[in-house]
Amino acid sequence: MSAEIKAPKYPILDEIEVPAKVIENWQVTIDLLAEIAGIPAALIMRVHTREIEVFLSSHSPGNVYHHGEKAPLDTGLYCETVMSTQRKLVVPDALKDPDWNDNPDIKLGMISYCGLPLTWPNGELYGTICILDKKENAFTQQTHHLIDRFRDSIQLSLANIYDASKELWASEESYRILFREMQNGFAHSEIICDAQGRPINSRYLAVNPAFERITGRKAEEVVGKTILEVFPALEPRWIETFGRVALTGEPAHFENHAAELGITFDMSAFRPAPNQYACTFTDITERKRAEEAMRQQS
Repeated sequence: MSAEIKAPKYPILDEIEVPAKVIENWQVTIDLLAEIAGIPAALIMRVHTREIEVFLSSHSPGNVYHHGEKAPLDTGLYCETVMSTQRKLVVPDALKDPDWNDNPDIKLGMISYCGLPLTWPNGELYGTICILDKKENAFTQQTHHLIDRFRDSIQLSLANIYDASKELWASEESYRILFREMQNGFAHSEIICDAQGRPINSRYLAVNPAFERITGRKAEEVVGKTILEVFPALEPRWIETFGRVALTGEPAHFENHAAELGITFDMSAFRPAPNQYACTFTDITERKRAEEAMRQQS
């Protein structure tokens, strides 16, 4: 029996990654927040389908929370109330508050809390930014002002990440449409190198429908194999050209004949990334036959 697929408790965008540079800036932010507030823990939490993660934790004395730790939802965490209400939560002393005197953070010694929700621009939840202390603390006006401003800064980062992701999705969809609809054959490959790092072959990563139509080779028969495994009778010129393009990154244009297919290709090869090789090609067999027939008649 397949495992039950549970819907997220909160509306989330779990698939968007936060860039490393943004993470570095956020870390500085929460370190500074903990230092100025004089408290042991400042955190950025990220919510997932059925759990919440310590996405970043301040490098401050007495902090009991660690980056990457996760806890299940529905266990009475402070941050869950923040996410559910979409409002700031302040708990000066959980031990004196009947609503909070049995929450899980008390077991870690954290009895005071202040947290704000973090959301993507479309309203879906990212998680929270929060601070915690081991003693009773309503937090100073300055601390409240700081966490409010830091929250606004992180929200701005989330908005920029969200916009960049939308542009990426749009460009990737355009690429997929072009890849699928283009009339020329297209193959995208990984460069294979020898022990000395010299390119010696390439392995197919993807081919488009035109590749399948022109060569008669289905994607499932090609992807994962080397070009010489798929086309063992390639002309030596192709091998030379592959090596030149793979080494220099400069594009090349040439004709090649696949003897086992009886097809002549007009090919353009280029290197889209240092460890990748790609080519587009057109079947020019009929054109070459027509040119040969004209030469014989002249």
